[in-house]
This record gives sequence, structure tokens and C-alpha cells, in this order.
Amino acid sequence: MYESLGKSLGWTLQRFWQAPMVMKVVYGVVSIVIIVGASCLVVKSSALGERFALADPNVQLALAVFVVAGMFATLLFAVLRSQQRDQVASETKESQARLQESHRVEVQLRKEIEDHEHRWDKLLDVECREALWSRPVSMPPPRFVPINERTTRFVSVLNLKGGVGKTTLTANIAASLAGSGSKPLRVLIVDIDFQGTISDLCLEDAQMRLQVEGGRIANQLLDPEADQRILKGLAAPIKNFENARVVVATDQLEHDDYRHQARFFLDANCDPRFAFRRKLHTVEVFQAYDLVIFDCPPRLTTSAVNAIACSDHILIPTKLDDGSILSVARTLKWLESLNIISYAKVLGVVAVQTTSRVGKLIKDQQNQYAFLKQEVAKYFHGNDGVVFTATLPSHSAIASATRGTVPVANPDIRELFLPLVQEFRRRINQ
Repeated sequence: MYESLGKSLGWTLQRFWQAPMVMKVVYGVVSIVIIVGASCLVVKSSALGERFALADPNVQLALAVFVVAGMFATLLFAVLRSQQRDQVASETKESQARLQESHRVEVQLRKEIEDHEHRWDKLLDVECREALWSRPVSMPPPRFVPINERTTRFVSVLNLKGGVGKTTLTANIAASLAGSGSKPLRVLIVDIDFQGTISDLCLEDAQMRLQVEGGRIANQLLDPEADQRILKGLAAPIKNFENARVVVATDQLEHDDYRHQARFFLDANCDPRFAFRRKLHTVEVFQAYDLVIFDCPPRLTTSAVNAIACSDHILIPTKLDDGSILSVARTLKWLESLNIISYAKVLGVVAVQTTSRVGKLIKDQQNQYAFLKQEVAKYFHGNDGVVFTATLPSHSAIASATRGTVPVANPDIRELFLPLVQEFRRRINQ
């Protein structure tokens, strides 16, 4: 009997919690009326009822009010508790929906990244088999203006491994040179990584939107039909650095890179390797800028090959771990294969995201730094001076930089970059 009563009570309570709010109130009021009525009958038929009947009318009223108030208080508590439960259930449902949406977006992004990597891996296979970018030049290329005929320097920041701090290094060196010293340089950053990371770092949302909506993006540099004087409209000013400009990239650049590479694979006469040289080795650029620095993707895309064919120097950033250091050797090997189209020399290899104690690299990184110099020396007849003496320490403010803010706008971060910037400046002037 008690088991059946318990199940019935549980079922009733469950129905109560699941019912709409209006029905809960109705159920509660009806329950109070029934309970109060039943209580009155019980009291009236018992010895307690006789005592209640003989009590002072004021006492009777007070007791009745107390009982009814208690019932209504219980009902109010139940309603409030129900509202709380409903709110928690609603918030839980919304959180689950957001989590599902976040998971869906994450899966979609992962698939897009995998698709990108698959396409570029296929093109890399083609490059390995066909030596596509090392093909002989079928027609006379645009003139590479000798370095002694101009003061402008062209530098490509390149590593065929991703995640080595390349973009951070490029943006902060460029901004430092544009805003430091008694003779700041006029600097142009050209973003040719279709992820557009350096563009996001240099420009605020409104600026970026204006450039993209106006079609003023890096793709124009690849377009063989675009006017050579197009650069002036492409370059957007960088906040806090009046001498610095940036040409932004979007994911549209990937499609153009792929398209030009595929055409060149099918027809050697459609050579896309010198588009940048044609538009940047001009008097207008030489008069406007002292330094043009390319932020290259971690692959030999059409744009990356164009940057190399246009550059005087290659700067290679790396972390101090085995995988990154071996990637430097791989990058140097690929650069050797491009000698047919490039005059660029390796400016140096820079160790980034380092950790120091009392002005020295920690023991493990000292060993890795020695290993880096050893690996690089193999490509330069035993000369390990190609590796920069200055390194770039890790810093939370560098890693957490917000959109539209280059970290060296902060004087403390600028101080961190100072030794590296000074060595960079000495090397490009040698």
C-alpha cells in the first residue's frame, strides 16, 4: 500500500513540475483548499476540534490565518522553485545548443583546414615531381633592379613550417623600423598568407572591411592585367605607425595562387613567377618605401615564389625545437632550387619564443641554439654566423595581441625587440 502511495505521490509531483506555470498555480490553490478543508474536518471530528471550538475567537482567527498563510507560503516557494528549475533547464538547453553549434563550427573549420592542406599537399607533390617553380624561364622576365641602383630593400620572411612565429616577427620588426630611431624607415608590409593574420594584427575591423570591400587586396599584385601603379591604392596605413603601410590578404588569395599555379603547370608560357617584380621593382616604389617586407605562408605558393623572386633577402624564423630546426634545413634546400629565378640571399635565421634566465638562454635552449647553428652551417660552408645573435623572448603581451594593435606599440615590448631590430638593420645595410 505504502509503495503504491509513494509511486502515486511521485507521479503527481513529477506532473506538477512539468506543468506550465499557470497550471502549477491552479494545482497549488486547489491543493491548499483541499488540504485546508480536510484539516478542518479532521480538527472538527477530534478532541482538538473541541478545544479549538472553545478557544477565543481571536485565537481561532490567528490559527486559521497561520495555517492558510503557511499553505500559501509553501505554494509560493514551490512556484519560485519551479521558476528557478525552468530557468536552469532553459539555460542548460541554450548552453547545449551553443556547444553543439561550436562543435559544428569546429568540425567545419577542421574540414576546411584539412581540405586546404590536401590541396596544397597535392600541389607540393606536383612541385616535387615536376620541379614546377624551377622550370627554365621561357620569356625574358621583368628586370630585377640591382641593389646598388636603389635604396629600397625587399625581404621575404619565410619558413615552410607553420607555427614558428613568422607573422609576429614580421609585423613587429616592420613596425619597429617604421617608428624607432632618429631615422625611421618607410615600411610596406605585404601579406601573402591567405589566412590574413598579419592583416588582422595591423588593421582594425573598419579599415580591413574598407580594403576588402574596395578590392584593395594582395590578389591585385598577381593580376597580370593590373596597372603597375596599383600599389598606392592597395597600401593601408597602420595605426600608431605613420611610416608603415600594409597590403592585406584574404582567403581569396588562396584561390588565385592555386589558379595561377595550375595554369603554369599546364602551360609553361603562363609564367606567374615575376608578377610582384613587375609591380614592385619600379621607381614609384623606390621613392615611396625604404623597406618592403613579405609575410609568406608556410608553403611555396605562387605568391611566396613571387616574393622570393622579388626579394634581396630571406629571413627565416624558427623555434628552438628539433622539428622547427630541421624545417629550417628543408626551407634552405627549397631556396637553393629557386636560384634560377631568385637573386635573394639568406639574411639570417632568427630564434623566436625563447626563454632566458639572467640574460642567458635556459640550458635546454642553449643546446638547441647550438644545434641550429650546426644545421645552418652545413649550407653555408661552415659559417654559423647566418644565425642571428639576438633572439626574440616569449612574452604574454606578444602572444595575446588584439586585432588592430601591433605589440611594439607598447614601449616595453618595443624594448624586447630592440636588439633584434638593430641586428636586422645592420644586416640589410651590409
